Amino acid sequence: MEKAKKIYNATNASITVVTSLETVVIPAESYADVKVPEDAVFNAPDGSFYVEEEGDFYVKRENCSTGADMEIYVEVDVKTKNTGLWYRVIEDNGGGLALFILSGTDDNQKVVYGATGYEYRPSALTKDITAFMGGSSPVDEWEEQTDSTTGESIDAQEIYDNYDNHEYGWEIVAQGDFDTQKEIKWPQKMGAAAKTEFRIDDEE
Repeated sequence: MEKAKKIYNATNASITVVTSLETVVIPAESYADVKVPEDAVFNAPDGSFYVEEEGDFYVKRENCSTGADMEIYVEVDVKTKNTGLWYRVIEDNGGGLALFILSGTDDNQKVVYGATGYEYRPSALTKDITAFMGGSSPVDEWEEQTDSTTGESIDAQEIYDNYDNHEYGWEIVAQGDFDTQKEIKWPQKMGAAAKTEFRIDDEE
């Protein structure tokens, strides 16, 4: 019997995942267990694994931020407003988790969007990362930049600069580039909050 794979729908609409074993509808930004043949290749001519809806869908199988076995995305317009942007996740020594969407180089960074308080919203951070990497624009489509604990607006650039100006008390625990779609996590730098959010076992 084929073991079900946990698949995350990283698009903003429901999709119908069809395999040679079953058909499963996955709502937008949601998980579902789907039986997928071990040797199935997504969108192969044999039709053993594909998405029924129209669109240029693709599957990500490694370094899934959501903790799923696979994430399904749809190709985005190369003119997306996320072009040239990258994200960085910071965890402070109090267990606080913050996400910053940045432009520029590592030596000359500008905060485009930032949000804090993710430690109080389980799974929200990984979902926001997945949405960003899938083409969702933080500037146009996301909620106003606030602290989730107070609901008050924040100055994301000021908060980021405050981290950057202090050598200790915080760590960069994850980072990813929209253009290259490359992501990296540093489990050895993570505290309990980040490990829980990214589903990292202490043994890793």
